[in-house]
Amino acid sequence: MTHTVDDRTTLQCDIMLEGMAAIRNISGALLAWDWKDDAERLAAIHGISEALYNFDVRSDVALGVTRTALLKLREDHPEIANMCPQAFAWVDSAEG
Repeated sequence: MTHTVDDRTTLQCDIMLEGMAAIRNISGALLAWDWKDDAERLAAIHGISEALYNFDVRSDVALGVTRTALLKLREDHPEIANMCPQAFAWVDSAEG
């Protein structure tokens, strides 16, 4: 599938917003995360932050780093995939 620059930029913005909402939820908006240890919550926040920091649709290298960070995040915290459905749909489509 061919994406225009606008499509890729829109996707990047949507995924960034999902990630920021996930960080907000992990930080205290979701009761399920309140029951987890602080270290686990901080590790999840760090994983999301790392993926978002490197996310740049203009760079294939940056996209690869983001995919790798998201795959590790999903491995360590599978519930994150439900919090960021567009991000993980993008990861899965890139792998397929």
